[in-house]
Formats: sequence, structure tokens, C-alpha cells
Amino acid sequence: MLCLRRLHSFLGILTTLSPHYCSVPLSPKPPTLQFSMASLSEAKLPAASPKLLFRQLFEKESSTYTYLLADVGHPDKPALLVDPVDSTVERDLKLVKELGLKLTYALNTHCHADHVTGTGLIKGKVPGVKSVISKASTAKADLHVEAGDKIFFGNLFLEVRATPGHTFGCVTYVTGDGPDQPQPRMAFTGDTLLIRGCGRTDFQGGSSQQLYQSVHSQIFTLPKDTFIYPAHDYKGFTVSTVGEEIQFNPRLTKDEPTFQGIMENLNLPYPKKMDIAVPANLVCGLQDLV
Repeated sequence: MLCLRRLHSFLGILTTLSPHYCSVPLSPKPPTLQFSMASLSEAKLPAASPKLLFRQLFEKESSTYTYLLADVGHPDKPALLVDPVDSTVERDLKLVKELGLKLTYALNTHCHADHVTGTGLIKGKVPGVKSVISKASTAKADLHVEAGDKIFFGNLFLEVRATPGHTFGCVTYVTGDGPDQPQPRMAFTGDTLLIRGCGRTDFQGGSSQQLYQSVHSQIFTLPKDTFIYPAHDYKGFTVSTVGEEIQFNPRLTKDEPTFQGIMENLNLPYPKKMDIAVPANLVCGLQDLV
């Protein structure tokens, strides 16, 4: 009984002290426990939550990159291809089949001058696939997109940004911004922004002034850790970031007048396949069938 009375007396003293003092022993979960509980809750996400599958593919003759993206957290595993090339369509579709994906879209960043797009061939081989290109390109496609449009595949999406300059119809496709979208973000810049370079601006309605403004307003404003995936590379690079290009791009780090002077004095040769590729790409890569 004496011990019990002393305990009651001690508890009475505690209640007269600062509440901050009393709160210390009442905190039951140390930080390590809270962290592991958070990890457990993340592990219990539903099977239908977005999960990006990404593959970068290369066509060596034109040094073109094709990109495969899919939401493999979705039951249907919907997928899309960005900038497919006609000569590698069989390879790309074989990979789609091997991975158990359902191809829904075949996108072009612009009307290419150095290769024929594979979108038309893909549509003929995989019923239901929709071809996509910008409305400004004036090329044929199932879907014509404009700035601000979103292209959904499962619970993931690509945002469309108008980035003219290489051609008047160039767009950049950027992975979505949100807690359920891939982070860091990814920008598929076509020929507008290359790794440590940019596309030429001397044909197809090109404009060095437009390209400079497109990159600085639509791409360089993305988070600096955003990955840059161009349509081409000629030096063995595969990926860059917005932050890298802001710092190291030898053309686009210059002021606009200097940039325009650089672009006007490139003296590049006429594209070898332009007379074949551009007419074909204006009809979804199916010029011969037309």
C-alpha cells in the first residue's frame, strides 16, 4: 500500500509539470519504425498502379532513336512507340510481343527528313494502333495533337509541348507531372534539342529564332533533372538532362543573336533521303501505297 501511495503521488507531480515534458515518454514510435511502416504501405500499392517500362532502341543508318513506353502496372500493359523507323518495325513489334504489351499509339515528334516513319507499317500489322503527329505538321495521321494535349497509355500519359524551329510542326512529348507519374520526368525532344546540339533550321519551315525560343520556353523550363531523349545522336550519347544542356550545350547556352549566327553558318549538306522521306512521312509513311 505504501508503494502504491508513492506512485500516485509521483504521478500527481508529473501532471503539474510542462506538457512538453509529459509528451516525451508518450511518443511510442521512433523514426525508424515510422520509416519502415511507410515502406510497408508503399509495398501494398494495388496491382493497377502505374509502372513505367522504358526501352531505347537505335536505327544505325539514320542514327535515329525509337522509344518504347508502357504502363506495365495496368492489366492491359498499354504501350506506345515514339519515332519508329520503317526499317526497324519488325524488330520493334517483336519486342512488344515478347514483353506482352498492347501497342496503342505510334507517335512522331515531327515530319522527319532523314528516314521514313514506321507508323504506317505498324498500323497495317497491328490493328487498332493509332498514328499521332502534330496538327501543325500538316501530315496525315489518326490523331493530330496540339500544345497542352495529353496522350494516355494506361494510367500514364505524355504531355504535348509545341517546339517548332527545326520544322514548323515539331513537338516535344514529356512524361506527366504528378505523384503517380514517373520521376524524374522524361522529355522526348525529337530534333528540336539534341545532346549538346540541336536540329538544323534551314528547311521545312525551320527558324533559328523559333527553335531558340522553343527550347528556352518549353524545355529549359522543365525541372533540371528531367531526362532529355532526342530523336538522333551521332556521337554515341544516349541521354542528357535539362540541367546539363542549360550548362553545356555549345549552341543554346549563347544569347539569341549569337545562336542565330551559328545556325546560319552551319553549311550542312542536303539530307540524303529528304526527297523520299518527307513526301512519305506526310502520308504516315505510306507513300508507295498511295
